[in-house]
Amino acid sequence: MDVKNVLLSVFGTCAAISFAAEVPVVTVTGFTQADDRTVTVKYKLENAPAVVTMDVETNGPNGWVSIGGEAICGTYGAAPTGDVWKKITEDGADYTITWHPDLTWADHKITDNGARVVVTAWALDNTPDYMAINLVQSGDDAIRYYPGAEYVPGGVLGNKAYRTTSLLMRKIMAKGVTYTMGASATEIGYNGAKEDFREVDMTNNFYIGVFEVTQAQWSQVNGSPNECSFTTDPLMRPVESITYSAIRGNNNFLYPLAPGGWIGLLNSSFPGMDFDLPNETQWEWACRAGNPLGYWGNGLPITIKDSCPNCPGRYKGGYCSATDRTAVTPHEQVAADTDPRKGGTAICGSYEPNSWGLYDMHGNVWEYTNDWHTENVEALKPFRGATNADGSKMLIDGTVSKRHLRGGSYSYAANFCRSATRHTSELATKRNYVGFRLICRGGLK
Repeated sequence: MDVKNVLLSVFGTCAAISFAAEVPVVTVTGFTQADDRTVTVKYKLENAPAVVTMDVETNGPNGWVSIGGEAICGTYGAAPTGDVWKKITEDGADYTITWHPDLTWADHKITDNGARVVVTAWALDNTPDYMAINLVQSGDDAIRYYPGAEYVPGGVLGNKAYRTTSLLMRKIMAKGVTYTMGASATEIGYNGAKEDFREVDMTNNFYIGVFEVTQAQWSQVNGSPNECSFTTDPLMRPVESITYSAIRGNNNFLYPLAPGGWIGLLNSSFPGMDFDLPNETQWEWACRAGNPLGYWGNGLPITIKDSCPNCPGRYKGGYCSATDRTAVTPHEQVAADTDPRKGGTAICGSYEPNSWGLYDMHGNVWEYTNDWHTENVEALKPFRGATNADGSKMLIDGTVSKRHLRGGSYSYAANFCRSATRHTSELATKRNYVGFRLICRGGLK
């Protein structure tokens, strides 16, 4: 069989049911493969708008199986192009997808009827798991969606754009979730009543940044570089030495977000995406990654307050330096080799992610949340249906001056980097160990 005859059938699916509108439906109307192996797929969409993605499946002894996202998109610049990975807005038009398997899935030969292209439409209230926002552009055409980390072009870590000129975000399923925040009095590092257990309800799914916002991303949005305390390869380190007011604007008492500050600029470039800081409930749920009893996002407990071998991250006592070659992952060694001084921030993504693929939830820099400070969580009761979920419950005539920080930092020991740890910062204070991570609601229900 000739190598060019790789794909011989097509298939259209709907990935999600929307309760707000009719279900989007894809109908594949044409399929060709040229002599150079270029694959062209034509389709129509009903009940737009919807996000459209594609997959390639082979027909094996156990039925149709995906060849995997890396074989489709793994080579940067060679992922399928055209009307795919993005929001499609019109019914009835002819849409086209082009793929070059010679670049991403080279040297593969299969038998006749042994492979097919699967085109999938996703309702806008349940879009795919990963979303990439190109900060160099604006509007819907700058936003791409991928059904899994393996489909992200170039790889989550391999493509540096996701820590410089683009934001990569992960969907967190939270609608209808009830879970127990906080810590028990027996947890190592427990810090009193402000960490006590409380059961909370969550009402919406959301996207959260795979990485903390970096120096490069900060300057890409506002056109102005931020002062950086760490000079070796600073662009992919987390932005720090910024105030809460600079992030959310001088009207930061408002909820929803006022159109000022860095996040306001971001929202003006991407109307309807609803970027903001996470509240504490969202942050801790994403940090724990489905491990409610673990103190770390990998589900493991802290056994030593200062430096714990089963808790990867850039924190005081947990990092490695140029003279300490005890890194347990290659990414930690990257942090060691590029660290300007022992104890500074690491390049984002230098340590293993948590179970949901989120990097640096523990350590590196403290992360601002959208919740006002309260020392004792008893003040927030009743929790069920009335948590401090929108950042406004503790606003008392604009008199509260602190917001909660989460996640610990490079200058704090392991016990401060636990999932339940709560810290605070004044709105106008700059610290070179405080940064932030974004969430995006983007229409998710």
